[in-house]
Amino acid sequence: MSLDERVAEEFTTCFQCPPLFGLGASARSRRSGAWSCTAAVDGGMKANQAGKEISLGTPFQVTDQRIQTNDVIAERRRHVQKVCASNKAFIRAKKARDSAEMFRYLYVACTNWKRVLLIMSGKMNTTDPAKLRPRLVHGELGNRYLRRLVSYSPDEIDFRLRNYFKVMFVRSPLERLLSAYINKFTQSYSTYFRKRYGRKIVRRYREDPSEQSLQRGHDVTFNEFIQYILDPQTTESSSFNAHWRQYYKLCRPCIVNYDYIGKYETLAEDVENILRALNSTHIKFPASVASGTRTADLVNSVYANISSEEIHGLWKTYAVDFEMFGYKYPDFSRRL
Repeated sequence: MSLDERVAEEFTTCFQCPPLFGLGASARSRRSGAWSCTAAVDGGMKANQAGKEISLGTPFQVTDQRIQTNDVIAERRRHVQKVCASNKAFIRAKKARDSAEMFRYLYVACTNWKRVLLIMSGKMNTTDPAKLRPRLVHGELGNRYLRRLVSYSPDEIDFRLRNYFKVMFVRSPLERLLSAYINKFTQSYSTYFRKRYGRKIVRRYREDPSEQSLQRGHDVTFNEFIQYILDPQTTESSSFNAHWRQYYKLCRPCIVNYDYIGKYETLAEDVENILRALNSTHIKFPASVASGTRTADLVNSVYANISSEEIHGLWKTYAVDFEMFGYKYPDFSRRL
């Protein structure tokens, strides 16, 4: 199996890490719950190093020059490349061993990115992403119009990885963990995660759990979730879930040369830049991101109940992500 085929096999959803903006009319190779970490409108967005607008038979064009002249984005990309170069032996060993893994979700505005991509496909009867219901976005519409990279032929995969406009989004690792916990263990609709992971967490880390908790896994605490994340049985397992898997493993920025690396903290600005580059400024990305102040307050409050040893363990677990994407040791961790 070629490197590009391995990358395609490993990428299943990253519409937050949307690597290649690529939409197709077929989802014939879609596997259960898994989408391509390639996002893009099929056949449409090819980066043009000369900075000229081109089209490959779709209404969508990209002027790569608009992105490359952004000093902030250029510095993000340079920093990622620098970290990759300094960890080349480590990362090279990992990518060969992990070739059979499948990637699923990287939650940085996932639903809203899928909404935007569906509208860009030209198959929707609206230009307002907010009008597309989440249930349909993740279900019927997504299944029909959003295509996984692995569903293409080897030559098509190679072409897309080398030529399409590739986008990746990240956020602070510890904020991301808290977001994953809230979404997957405290919401009433997250029955799958409660049964798949919640019951296991309760069984492993809770003293004298109730029979109901063992059966439902519905009341996992954040402290128990952190114990699970730090457990060698979890971190050394190939089933380390994509919602909390390290970005450098999930989106493979040392293999895929992303044209744009966006951040949750600058989501509105980054989205505006990307849509402008794709000549899609008529699409308004839904404004659903909480303020930085509220997010910081919540993170500080929750992690105040996590021990210094566990904070340090999380730092080590996500050390490459912290370094690669420019995140510093958080304020509440200075007690170390």
